Amino acid sequence: LLTLCLRKRDAPDLYPMDDTCPLCNVNPETLLHVWTCTAPHNIYCQPDSSDISSVFQEYLDCFKYNLRKKLSLYFKKHKTPDSVTVLDLGKFDAFSIWDLSLLNSLPLPLSPTAHDLVRGFIPADLMALLMKYFTEKRAIGIVHSALFRFQNRIYKNLWSPRCDAFSAWERSLNISAKDKKLRKIVSGPSLDSSSVSSSA
Repeated sequence: LLTLCLRKRDAPDLYPMDDTCPLCNVNPETLLHVWTCTAPHNIYCQPDSSDISSVFQEYLDCFKYNLRKKLSLYFKKHKTPDSVTVLDLGKFDAFSIWDLSLLNSLPLPLSPTAHDLVRGFIPADLMALLMKYFTEKRAIGIVHSALFRFQNRIYKNLWSPRCDAFSAWERSLNISAKDKKLRKIVSGPSLDSSSVSSSA
């Protein structure tokens, strides 16, 4: 995903020094903001909406709902005791991946976040809970099916439009692909220290 932070890391002399989102020019460019930016490129943005995270939250809620429904149906079919159902659904609801506020943290917390889901990382504790009731193959199938729908919505409706808008912003500053390539060669390869392990 194109972000000002990553671009400045590779070519600091080409980009503005402040960390304000270059597309809306209002908010700091945190990970949460990347997915909830109210700039015109976000075709789902409602200018008068007080909840700018509603679209990303909706996609995340759908992902969560699909997995929770599978668990609930299993509990009902196998007449799982209420005490177990309440306990494990409580654990499911408490997973850190559902908490969007974590995406405002810099550096990112060690616990998995919704951004890890976007990148395709599945938390080990989520898989462990599903595999408590389903075979490994079935659990993987359930997660992959829900994750594909989640990622596809993010890519088409949030990620791709933002990348196009970011590229247009770079062109408005006369920053060419050649400029960026030359700066990257000079500065050398760098590692993304913000990566979060999905096994946390």
